[in-house]
Amino acid sequence: MEIIPSYGMTKSTDTNAGDAQGYGGLAIRASLLPFLKAEGGVAYRQDSFSNGDVTVRQWPVTASLWASPLPALYMGGGVGWYRTTYDYRSSLPFEDATTDKIGVHLGGGLDIPIAPHLGLDLNGRYIFMQKDNSDPALPTTFNPDFWSTTLRARNQFLGP
Repeated sequence: MEIIPSYGMTKSTDTNAGDAQGYGGLAIRASLLPFLKAEGGVAYRQDSFSNGDVTVRQWPVTASLWASPLPALYMGGGVGWYRTTYDYRSSLPFEDATTDKIGVHLGGGLDIPIAPHLGLDLNGRYIFMQKDNSDPALPTTFNPDFWSTTLRARNQFLGP
């Protein structure tokens, strides 16, 4: 098993979005087979829209499967539950709101060992939010809602 704290950058693909923002998270990854790993994680991210009129805060809880064709390279995807809070500038006539949505992510990464039980993990994902919360579906067109990239310190604490 591996515990993976992370810091990364995320950016909405919406035309009204502000600049890329930093975010943080924590994940746990376990090997299922020599070439397949499962990962669960939680993070916090924030975006600004319309020159700061709307701030969007999100707490994604994700589950992923990563296939490793080479020891240092992995790719795959998963699903996530995205709790999202919309905070509007007080001068606007809107009330703050919170929603829960399901999203699908596709991506991959590079896992670089730097010591026997320590490594760096560079991960990138495209996230596609579902229009409704029925069964999560793979996207039929490449039109992600946002992307994220993280640099993570991987610490293998159990197993070989």
